Amino acid sequence: MTARDRFDSLIHWYAEHGRKGDGPFVPREPPVPFDVLKRQLLQESDADPDAVSRVGAKGLAQAMDATWNEWVRNEYGGADPPPRRHISAFDPEDAIHFQCDFMGWLLGMFKGEVRQAVAAYNAGPGRVSRLLKEHGEAGWEAALPDETRDYLRKILGQTG
Repeated sequence: MTARDRFDSLIHWYAEHGRKGDGPFVPREPPVPFDVLKRQLLQESDADPDAVSRVGAKGLAQAMDATWNEWVRNEYGGADPPPRRHISAFDPEDAIHFQCDFMGWLLGMFKGEVRQAVAAYNAGPGRVSRLLKEHGEAGWEAALPDETRDYLRKILGQTG
C-alpha cells in the first residue's frame, strides 16, 4: 500500500454508507462512484490530510470554510456538534464523509450527471446550474473556467 492508497477503505465505506451526526450508518442510495472520489482526493490534496490551498480550502477534500460549516450544521440538524465530538476538515474520516455527502448531494442536484456534479464540486453548484441554463447541455462545459475544465479532464477524462 502506498501513501496515496491509505484512505481507500474509508472512501469505499462512505461511498456506500451515510449517516446524520452520530446516528447509525445507512446504505447510500445510490452509492457515489469510488473511482471518482479517489481521483478527486488525489487531485484536490494529493492525499495529504493537512493540505491548505492558496484560497483556503482545507484537508483531503479541500473543503472551503463556508461549505464545510454548512455541512457540519446539516449533519447535526442545524445545531452545533455535541461538545464531545470534534469535527475537522483536517481529519481524514471527517473529510471523506464530507466529500461523499457533498458529491451525493451534487449527484442528486444534477440528476446523476457525474460530469456536472464533479464540475460543481470544483466551480460551485450555482455556477454550473447557471451555465447549464445559459448554454444548455451542449455548451455548458465549454463555458466553464479553464481550471474546472482541466479538473474534469483529470477526474473523468475527455468528453465523449
